[in-house]
Amino acid sequence: MFCEICNGTLNLLGILGNKVHFNCQNCGMEESLTKDEAEELFNNAQKEEKRTKDMFQELAKKLSK
Repeated sequence: MFCEICNGTLNLLGILGNKVHFNCQNCGMEESLTKDEAEELFNNAQKEEKRTKDMFQELAKKLSK
């Protein structure tokens, strides 16, 4: 997950109640999400990572022909 301000990496600070707390390693901004929001972002990021990996594997196959 990335910071909305500077696009730096968000580090997990912890979970308190129904909130997941992060801070940016670059600018220090803090952000809190509900557990459901954090889980949805994580799942979307995983899907996007797989899609990107598959795309580059397909490109590598085409370039190797």
